[in-house]
Amino acid sequence: MAISSARWIVVIAAVIVAGFAAGLVAWQLTEAFHHPVTMISSGSAWYSRVGGKRLTAEVSEKELAAAPQWTPNTPLPLRAEDAILRAKEALPTLGQSVEGSSFSELTLREESSQQFFYTVTFRPQAVPSTEWVQLVVYFSGKVTVPDASK
Repeated sequence: MAISSARWIVVIAAVIVAGFAAGLVAWQLTEAFHHPVTMISSGSAWYSRVGGKRLTAEVSEKELAAAPQWTPNTPLPLRAEDAILRAKEALPTLGQSVEGSSFSELTLREESSQQFFYTVTFRPQAVPSTEWVQLVVYFSGKVTVPDASK
């Protein structure tokens, strides 16, 4: 009976370890497909991947300061629909590799206390699904298009 109990303990431990490993792999895969952000000296940067290249859209402190301020529970200075439209109008500056891109996601983000902006994500149709382009749209309506210079 003791041997049988020991085997069950080993089986249960193996299942726990396998479950943890599977969860870790799933988390890493999920992180790979999300839109990574990193803090840089003057703010944050949002990354895109188009044509196998990593593109960066840095949040401009100057544009944030010039944009209308917003506090939660009040109307947004720039409607979500307008932010998507502004980002879509800026897409052609990235070239043919993003032609026919479809809207994927809109996110309201806070850079610092009461300084908000949108990130608008599109998925190019002509490239693998692991690629995306993400633009920063300020409440002023100005758009930061990602580039490969960073």
